[in-house]
Amino acid sequence: MENTATYNSFNVVGHGDDNLLYKTQEYEGTIYPCLNDTAHESAMADIQDTSVPVPEEVLDWEDLGSMFVRATLPDISLNSAPSSNILLGPDYYPTAEHLMSLRLLFLSHSQQLGLSLTQAKIDALRNGDLSGRVIHPVLVHVTHLWGCLLAHTDIENPSEEADHLQCVLNVLPSTVERDVVPCIQAYCLMAVYYYFRRQISIGREMLLKAIDAIQHHDLHLNERNQFTEMDPEGSINPVNPQHGTSFIASNLADEARNAILQLLYIDRTAEMLIKLPSLLPEELNSEFKELAMDVDLLSTTPNIPETRAVSIHLLCESQHAIAQYVPGITPLSSWFEEHSGIVSRLQYQLSQIKTMLANIALQISEWAHASEVALKQCAILCASGLGTIFGISPVINAEWQRQSIHFAMEVVSITTTFIEDDYMLLDPVISLCWNLIKNVLTKEQDKGPMYSGIFHHDNFQGITVLQQSTVKLQKFIPYT
Repeated sequence: MENTATYNSFNVVGHGDDNLLYKTQEYEGTIYPCLNDTAHESAMADIQDTSVPVPEEVLDWEDLGSMFVRATLPDISLNSAPSSNILLGPDYYPTAEHLMSLRLLFLSHSQQLGLSLTQAKIDALRNGDLSGRVIHPVLVHVTHLWGCLLAHTDIENPSEEADHLQCVLNVLPSTVERDVVPCIQAYCLMAVYYYFRRQISIGREMLLKAIDAIQHHDLHLNERNQFTEMDPEGSINPVNPQHGTSFIASNLADEARNAILQLLYIDRTAEMLIKLPSLLPEELNSEFKELAMDVDLLSTTPNIPETRAVSIHLLCESQHAIAQYVPGITPLSSWFEEHSGIVSRLQYQLSQIKTMLANIALQISEWAHASEVALKQCAILCASGLGTIFGISPVINAEWQRQSIHFAMEVVSITTTFIEDDYMLLDPVISLCWNLIKNVLTKEQDKGPMYSGIFHHDNFQGITVLQQSTVKLQKFIPYT
């Protein structure tokens, strides 16, 4: 039995048992038999032999926290030459039920991984729709790959993840010219995938490809009209506000903007964790800074992708500001006058996040709790920036000390609300925040009870909470 559908000249031809894995895919006359049972051993050898090593000289493993430290999977390279017979072990045929479980697992982490889709596309993704009528097939393939990573399928079947990876790499290049939004989304997901796999150079290459797509299509973050033009029918998939799904895109224009915001979030997060320079071109970087600092440019409705991107940018800016302060040389008053704008912006962002949290706490949906966890993480990012800024004073200043401890204990307070399963939904950058705040509290603790006063005992408890939470994060984040 054979059936054919199209997605912007991307033909998907089905063959055989629907319970088996994938179907042959054709793009402009080139056929990609995505997963089958021939040449498995040689293809696996191609992948492993051409692995690109992690450039150790650019990594600061102490700061990577739980993101990369103990990853144990074999290296899989982007540079593997596509085989005409793409991968599935001769004795391994995943069932529809297995693939469904991978997709559902991915969807439970979709806010953590930053994929914002319309409701129609979420439904198509959940169903594994490879027809291309609703969602681009590459996103289904990436979903299966991430499902393998999150499910630790390498334990029982070490080759399965490599199979799905090769399938993604075969399909992905064909999305660039016509399908810019799924192209950006897929490259961003692949960038984070490689970061999790400790293949930093390849992850950055993926991010650069997403940036190239943005520049090729001349997309700009602060020009909302261009996104509306991408979807002239407007809000064709309106989100019911009662569902508390502020990460679900209302239409294609919203989806495109959120995809760019996710790219910005990844870039800033990598800058904080890996200490590598931003990959953003000057124009896009300037647009992002303008968006982050001007509240009038923000969305009028709660938007988790935007909140995540702005929060990590503000934390990054706070640490850049702190790096410019030299105790004993830089006058604190002039330093604060120069950087008071970032303090005000962080305080405003934190207050907005608290309002969003109060709203989501009243919602009932399958996505509400994950949204709550994502927003709590954003609150921690902002409070960490404020706690560290007010903690730089080299002298005893009662007001600065009070504010520093206040925001530090706010981080501790939010952290105590995470239940065991929430740690699987957190980003590794949260461990950096906990480390920053632990240093703030330790500094106050070292001053002794004479200066810490009633906070002295709380500081000690807060340090303990953050240390315990770091251990939990290392346990629950995949492959750490």
